Amino acid sequence: GDEIGMGDNVYLGDRNGVRTPMQWSGDRNAGFSKTNRQRLYLPVIVDPEYHYESVNVEAQQANAHSLLSWTRRLIELRKRHPAFGRGSLEFLHPENRKVLAFVRRSEQEQIMVVANLSRFVQYVELDLSRFAGTQPVEMFGGIEFPPVADRPYFLTLGPHAFYWFTMQPVAAPVGAAPGGAADVPELIVHERWQELLEPGGRARLELVLPSFMRVRRWFGGKARRLKFVTVADAIPVPYAGGSAMVLTIRCEYAEGDPETYALPLSHAAGARAEDLLKNQPGSVVCRVGGLAEPGLLYDALTDPEFAEELLDAVARKRRYRGDGGSITAVPAAAFARLRGGDGTRLDATIGSAEQSNNSVMFGERLILKLYRHVEEGVNPDLEVSRFLSERAGFTSIPPVAGSLEYRFPNGRTGTLGLLQGYVPNQGDAWSYTLAQLDRYLDHPSALGQYLDRVTLLGKRTAEMHLALASQSDDPAFAPEASTMLDQRSLYQSVRSQATQVLAMLRQPLA
Repeated sequence: GDEIGMGDNVYLGDRNGVRTPMQWSGDRNAGFSKTNRQRLYLPVIVDPEYHYESVNVEAQQANAHSLLSWTRRLIELRKRHPAFGRGSLEFLHPENRKVLAFVRRSEQEQIMVVANLSRFVQYVELDLSRFAGTQPVEMFGGIEFPPVADRPYFLTLGPHAFYWFTMQPVAAPVGAAPGGAADVPELIVHERWQELLEPGGRARLELVLPSFMRVRRWFGGKARRLKFVTVADAIPVPYAGGSAMVLTIRCEYAEGDPETYALPLSHAAGARAEDLLKNQPGSVVCRVGGLAEPGLLYDALTDPEFAEELLDAVARKRRYRGDGGSITAVPAAAFARLRGGDGTRLDATIGSAEQSNNSVMFGERLILKLYRHVEEGVNPDLEVSRFLSERAGFTSIPPVAGSLEYRFPNGRTGTLGLLQGYVPNQGDAWSYTLAQLDRYLDHPSALGQYLDRVTLLGKRTAEMHLALASQSDDPAFAPEASTMLDQRSLYQSVRSQATQVLAMLRQPLA
């Protein structure tokens, strides 16, 4: 009952004061028993301060801010960091003896604990010069404290308060390029790299994932404080060049709802590993030591053979099962026509542009978009494209050839990838517009051809909207009148996005 602050009955004497019935609910006998109250071996607690009708498990489970909920979060956080149980112990020696401070280390992890043993507010001056260049990050809220320098570090603690800090390298500015090979962390295994995805090793991998994800273009949480990440699922996908594990990573933030991202991982050693470090360092997650031949973990989507496996999966309607979820490849009616029936192998070419999703081209016939941010429900890109190409007969978009669906452990599904027909092109309209505006400054007359193309783009956009409104019997696409609430929602969305963008712009200028 300590987890709910149940209290004791000191009037029972000896040890009986802590042997009263557990307070499970506010029902009769605190939910402990349905028998006559007089038959209980010891009475339930009816002290006004700890009465079972107010202090019980059922009530605290329904309150996210209760002592029970806080205790659960505390235990969950401690389990996620192996340094608490297996790390080395190094005591700090502040002059204020009422404050206990120590550091626990385990491989790449350093945790500093500072606790106020007094019932009064205390301040402490810590010598953290050995941690210069790091930044204490409070572990419960993910709040970043000022970086450690070569001067004393000051903290103030409330009565009996404590802090848990992870000592992390000072975060690179938003949008900064990832570090070199020397900055890649190393994780030790015994027999195989998949140990990092087993219960005993998963926590270690979760510690290095945030630094990898923060600098990825497809990571949408750059403007938010990332508290921690959790590998929610790991789905094996064997392919010709090796074996990959498609991870679903749950990102928890200090504010706002969590997000789920997809990251396919594979292992490379020898010459392949050296080539990745030299030519594709941004794809490397961490080094893997302890094996006969050291290697590294990297984003498997950079491997053409893995991408070709995904295409073959769509053709063969394959399903890959993981810890709790699964990936299902679903071909569309147009797949065979777009793929071609001559049996020619379609070589995969990884798209060079890293966006909110990553693209793979297959022999200028098909293109696969892998969605990094995975949400429950059908992705609007797939839903709209499928409607336009299969029901509305709109031919001015790439037809849908198939999809990759992820089934969450709770049984709901989300879109992991979209396979479409490939349209040869010379770039996107945004880049073309910027180039034409640049030319316009020197040659104003060159804008005429651009205006013709913009007119055609507007015409196709209007035709697309007419096609979207052509099926009034479909509730998902039936036209609806715009209301004041819709306009207000659009206004708030634009305002919120502008606030986030301006906050990101201020960081490089600070």
